[in-house]
Amino acid sequence: MGKADTGSDLWVRGYLDPPHCGPGHGISIGSLGRYKDQKDVTDITVKDCTLKKSSNGLRIKAYEDAASALTASKIHYENIKMEDVGNPIIIDMKYCPNKICTSSGASKVTVKDVSFKNITGTSSTPEAVSLLCSDKIPCSGVTMDNLKVEYSGTNNKTMAVCKNAKVTATVSLKELACA
Repeated sequence: MGKADTGSDLWVRGYLDPPHCGPGHGISIGSLGRYKDQKDVTDITVKDCTLKKSSNGLRIKAYEDAASALTASKIHYENIKMEDVGNPIIIDMKYCPNKICTSSGASKVTVKDVSFKNITGTSSTPEAVSLLCSDKIPCSGVTMDNLKVEYSGTNNKTMAVCKNAKVTATVSLKELACA
């Protein structure tokens, strides 16, 4: 995949035969809030892709000490297959590489109206879903429909970790519900 500047109305759709990406970092939106005066990110669709052996799957990341307030909204992931992917679904509003952040998790970034539909396959980490949202501005309008991502490790214990996220879920695996 490539890189797009902050903005809106972006479609990512698999056109390879078969459509796939990886290994690598997965499909990420962010680093939100890293620079002052970043613009909102809205109307993003990622559809019909396969991720293989990537360190992350579908990721939204925002600095916990964001330089300015901004919103990420209307983000839609659909028909995505995971093949041995670490952290298949992750919203990380406490992102802080190299432990250089000065805030205590009070991000100025709003993440809302994010949908995950028909996400299937295997995870190389037990946490197939990780929604780590801000205490100050929780994630809202997150929907999960037909998620079936299972841990490929030996104990087969798939789980979701969700903090400060308002989620509506209709999932195939109850362990991924986050509700």
